[in-house]
Amino acid sequence: MKFFKIEKKNNRVLLYLLGIKISFKFRELKLKELYNEEFFRNRERSYISAINIIKKLKNILPDVKSVLDVGCGSGTWLKAWGGGQCINIYGIDANELPSDMLYVDRSKIALVDLTNLKNVKLPNEKYDMIESLEVAEHLPKSSAEEYVKFMCDKSDLILFSAAIPKQSGTYHINEQPPQYWVDIFAKHGFRCFDILRNEIWNDKNISWWYRQNILIFAKNESAEFIEKKGFKSTQNVNTLIHPEKMGIE
Repeated sequence: MKFFKIEKKNNRVLLYLLGIKISFKFRELKLKELYNEEFFRNRERSYISAINIIKKLKNILPDVKSVLDVGCGSGTWLKAWGGGQCINIYGIDANELPSDMLYVDRSKIALVDLTNLKNVKLPNEKYDMIESLEVAEHLPKSSAEEYVKFMCDKSDLILFSAAIPKQSGTYHINEQPPQYWVDIFAKHGFRCFDILRNEIWNDKNISWWYRQNILIFAKNESAEFIEKKGFKSTQNVNTLIHPEKMGIE
């Protein structure tokens, strides 16, 4: 299932939304209406957020040489990881964006059904780190366990955030408290390290939803590395609501 896909055909724009085809007569401003200035500002904020969070991660995590972004969107985080560094980056997403809206080369992104990842082919069998950021809430609850399992099978280190209940957003169909995800990851031997949120809580260079929700999951040597840095895992993770979500600056 693709959430949306855009095609231009003759003088029409075809928008596929949740499998339903909607046809528009082509006008000069149509793509600007679909992807307006606010859309691009959000993408740029995502890129700036990624740069600032990655700076923090480098002081916490083992050396990361390969990253898989599950639900990579336009590739803002992939660009932040790969920019000027010898890092193997790859992303998968259900949404097909025009090339001029991507932050990385299209060859770095595969179009897949995020609700059915069992047979997805990737360039690497394992990655140093996988990230899934504000994606899981867009998928049906029935696919949550398989979604987490897919990531756990591909890496021992996962950067994760997902919308909490009443966070609100476009097509949020499975908003859950963080403990919901902690419990699923625990089934695969992953421990949760809630060590970023306090560190970035007041950093306005980072979008509030990351500051509110972002967690690290790790097992085996990755978890041991983080612990040797002096950080402890937690079994019970609080649901936090950022003041900026409430409109309080």
